[in-house]
Amino acid sequence: MTVSATPWGARALLSLVLLLCVARLSAAPAPTEWAWVQELTVSAAGVHRVTVPPEILGQTRAEQPDLRLLGPDDQWVGFALLRHADLPRVTPRTLEVVPIQKPDHTAIECSWSEALALTEIEVQSPAREFLKPAILEVQRGDGTWERLAENRVLFRTTTGEERTRLPVQGREVRGLRLQLGDSSTPAIPVTGLVLHPQTEGDRGTEQLTVVPRVAEKGVGETRWALDLGYAQRTLLGLQVEIAEPLYDRAARLVTRDVVDGEIVERTLLAGSLRRLVLPGGVSYDRSELTGGCVAPSREVELVVAGDEAQALTVQKVQFRLAAPSLAFMAPRPGVYRLLAGHATATPPRYDVEAFRGEWVRLPVSAGTWGSVYSNPGYTPAALSAEVPAYAGEFSAQGWTGRRSVTVQAPGAQVLEADLALLAAVRGELGLVRLVKGGRQIPFVVERSERRQRVELTPEALVEDVPLRVSRWRLQLPADGAPVRALSLWSEAPLFDRSVRLIARGKDNRGETWGREVARTSWRRAGSEASGKLTFELDGVALTQELWVEIEQGDNPPIPLSRVEVVYPVRRLHFRADETGAVELFYGHRTAGVARYDLPLVAGRLLERTGTAALLAPAVEKPAVTVTSFSSRWGQWIFWGVLGLVVAVLLLLVGKLLPKAPPPPV
Repeated sequence: MTVSATPWGARALLSLVLLLCVARLSAAPAPTEWAWVQELTVSAAGVHRVTVPPEILGQTRAEQPDLRLLGPDDQWVGFALLRHADLPRVTPRTLEVVPIQKPDHTAIECSWSEALALTEIEVQSPAREFLKPAILEVQRGDGTWERLAENRVLFRTTTGEERTRLPVQGREVRGLRLQLGDSSTPAIPVTGLVLHPQTEGDRGTEQLTVVPRVAEKGVGETRWALDLGYAQRTLLGLQVEIAEPLYDRAARLVTRDVVDGEIVERTLLAGSLRRLVLPGGVSYDRSELTGGCVAPSREVELVVAGDEAQALTVQKVQFRLAAPSLAFMAPRPGVYRLLAGHATATPPRYDVEAFRGEWVRLPVSAGTWGSVYSNPGYTPAALSAEVPAYAGEFSAQGWTGRRSVTVQAPGAQVLEADLALLAAVRGELGLVRLVKGGRQIPFVVERSERRQRVELTPEALVEDVPLRVSRWRLQLPADGAPVRALSLWSEAPLFDRSVRLIARGKDNRGETWGREVARTSWRRAGSEASGKLTFELDGVALTQELWVEIEQGDNPPIPLSRVEVVYPVRRLHFRADETGAVELFYGHRTAGVARYDLPLVAGRLLERTGTAALLAPAVEKPAVTVTSFSSRWGQWIFWGVLGLVVAVLLLLVGKLLPKAPPPPV
């Protein structure tokens, strides 16, 4: 049918558009406590189950206690949020098989009546150790055959490593042919095949490819920053594409979280990334991390083990994601609004939750969603309102150390402590205070698994010829430095020595003492061997002065070319409204760990990329001079003053006593 563009038709069309606009504008605004809105158009009344878009899901808090559904009549609509873990599981099907032994391979062929959508086929064998190239062909529902695997390695080792599954990738199959190569290794018994059917959770997944960027090359690891696009995404696993041809590294996917008022690092996925050449020239590649977790933030980090010289090149990471679905009863068709972003909302309780087992059996659809928009009636709390700028008043009395901190840009700040500061507070960064204008600036301490390194300058001491020992002196910033490891390097090509690490200090009388904290052997045979020796010192109490003693025997002394210590990374997160200097105080004898209200909203700081605040070098002068009598000179002064006071008192007492009467004449 053709509609003519008559004036009457144009007026009718215009009236209809105006009517729709008025209806849209007259809709009641969303409650002001919610910051974000996404509209869902429902075409008919009845039960519905739709996928929740990541745009609105990323605006919710953990576990989605702030998610609400508002109907066309501006009334709350009960719903059940169905996650990947709620979806029904299908029991794998086991097939008994009769292998046929061929001259160079073991052949297995089987079929079944109805086509099944499979994700994997698992080979069952009682063999404790094997290595077999496999060829897999599957028969589709229309009777045609397709080869899915060509010389894919199946193996099992005595150490527990194994790969006995072949991917089918959700294809509808009704039969299979499997060949296990026996030309290089003896045949193994195969007792059965396990068919892993595809579930709704497998069908509802999506792929996300992320190009990583190097976040940090730390001690013994490289960190790659990955942007998931949105927060609160359910991760089922990831596949890593690495440029190097051979590698075997531990890897983990981590995020930052707030636990007990501190920012800590939490592992989401962990495993090994391997690409090896196995006997017979067959390669083995396992570059995935599997498991189920929810990433609370948009950015996560892939941590790959290996020193900077051995860092791998991660080209891209492919995530397998699962989206939750929303099941509800629509009282009538219309526009429904999904709300998110309530700061204090608690999880709702609806009667429909009791029917969760029935909801998961409903078919799921993408739904007709609009774009996410901010609630016009909601005024987003700025950082200055969410995070307190200042705490209580501050007095510098009793604080023995002070350092300057430079704020480069207003907003969320991140201050990383150096080894000197960590040594001054014995590793407890909560003992410091940030101060500006006589008031404290509240902060949250971040404890991560990162490590930082700093080089020390070794000072060669006079060699002890009778003992045939050479000594080197090392200076840490202070006693109690939280050193996790100390490494020595030597360019000497050939040596075999016994090495001791000695902590030295002075007692209350000023007498020097020494205590052995570590001992080991140091060997190097040829220039190809490493000239590095590492002492693991986690939990070892160290003093400011350390000696390295190397027993030379009848050999010439070996030189130390480099000395390095490794310490844990500790950071302060705080808020600053303006650029400029902030004072950091430390060294109070009785002040405890700072306690602020900021940890209650510490997650707000993590939502923003913090600017690095600059910590000025340590100064020699303390903030407040405190007299110490622990040194030898201090003791002489103390006893001298005490003797003078006693002498004056004796003189006064002597003058007050009555004089003796003169002797009789």
